[in-house]
Amino acid sequence: VVKEFVLEYVSGTGLEVITALLLANFIAQLIKVINIAFRKRIIRPSLFFATGGMPSSHSSTVVAMATSVGLIDGFLSTTYAIAVCFANSFTSVATTANPLPASPAEAASIVALSANKLV
Repeated sequence: VVKEFVLEYVSGTGLEVITALLLANFIAQLIKVINIAFRKRIIRPSLFFATGGMPSSHSSTVVAMATSVGLIDGFLSTTYAIAVCFANSFTSVATTANPLPASPAEAASIVALSANKLV
């Protein structure tokens, strides 16, 4: 019954993509709560709604989106290429420990602040 419903009403509507990304986000946030519960022996349900930390819920969400778009539209489609570019912008920021400054002025400010000098 569920399979027939999905095939008739959900398939091709984009709900598959939304379901995949919401599920990925939910799982990543749940892993954060479980991880802290085991490591620090404290249950903090508020972490479920917190940002930051690993696993990155933002990264898992955009990767799930890109993967589901590839599965639906094909991995050689333009839509998938756009989804991968979008996902790449999120995942590269999430995995960079020391992100590069956005501009030379920002780079100079970072160096000056670390040297305690004003620019």
